Amino acid sequence: MGPLMRQGDARISLIARQLLILVFLVLFNSFGLVDVFGVATIEAGASIVSFGLGWWLLEREFKALKDEKAHPDWEEPTLRAHWGVACRMYLAHLLTLTYSAQVLTNVVMRVLGTEATALFGFLRALNDQVARYLPATLLFSLIRPKLVASYVGGGGMVELRRNANLAGKLSLFALAALIAFVALSGDALVGVLSGGKFADTGWLFLGFMAGLIPFSQRQLLESVAVTIGRASVCVWASASGLVMLPLVWVLIQADFGLWAPVIAIGVGHLAFNSYVLFVIARRDGYRADWFGVMKILGSAALAYLIGAGLPFEWLSNMPSKLSVLLVQAILIVSTYLFLGWIFKPFSNEERERINGLFKKQVFIW
Repeated sequence: MGPLMRQGDARISLIARQLLILVFLVLFNSFGLVDVFGVATIEAGASIVSFGLGWWLLEREFKALKDEKAHPDWEEPTLRAHWGVACRMYLAHLLTLTYSAQVLTNVVMRVLGTEATALFGFLRALNDQVARYLPATLLFSLIRPKLVASYVGGGGMVELRRNANLAGKLSLFALAALIAFVALSGDALVGVLSGGKFADTGWLFLGFMAGLIPFSQRQLLESVAVTIGRASVCVWASASGLVMLPLVWVLIQADFGLWAPVIAIGVGHLAFNSYVLFVIARRDGYRADWFGVMKILGSAALAYLIGAGLPFEWLSNMPSKLSVLLVQAILIVSTYLFLGWIFKPFSNEERERINGLFKKQVFIW
């Protein structure tokens, strides 16, 4: 349903499942029948009903699409072409796993011990939460079909590049504000979130967050490459990950400690993006909006420098560390947004497109 832009139907199916589970749990509980088998039966039954509802909604959409006329120059890809893309992207994913956080956690446990593993796992969990709610990740089921449609619908590379750059900059715009805040208050933030277990680890968390900069663009670049028929580029780009484990080992031997896996994760994503961008720029004329990206990162860096120069001693009278962090977050994000308004990382056309979604001129950056 995602590629067909039927998120509403998917939501109906999901809500139906959750509602059925809730209703039958209440009914079973009222008769004293709630046990492990009963809960499993309820969940299985609700899932079957939800699947049936989703299938019916999908069939209804297919019937509506039968009357749509395809582009006269469009030819349906062969099954062999589909499998070719699928196998290449699957291989690219497997190669990427060589420097994934899961694999590196095992390396840390083996080489640096359980205490370092606990810190690495905690910071990785925080990092994963941030990554999960980046705009490009959270809205990917909407962004990907839009990228494909913009390319095959007559817009070509120009429209594909325009949409990919806009989605990438929006994701980076949100991420940069968090990075500026972590740079300023990372130690206190990790201390509060960990209950004081991991003190003085703010810079390490900042390293994790910096690795999200190339990660936030990776899915978009993969989609662009697949859309224009360059899936094999992703395989070669992912192959760069094969050098990341040796890199981790060399850095650990050089006493980099937990910085070794953090650097490997960031360098791995950066190497992937760099190779894909180089190839599609050279062969297909794709151009990233580097000027807009530098404006976003520059605004974040300048906001941090301004925040670092502010006298925060007066915050010592605040009732809790959490309230101090809240005030610092408001100050640093407000400064960042103000600088973004001055530097304008988004073009006039991009602002108009975003404001068109809200029907108001609310996006001013």
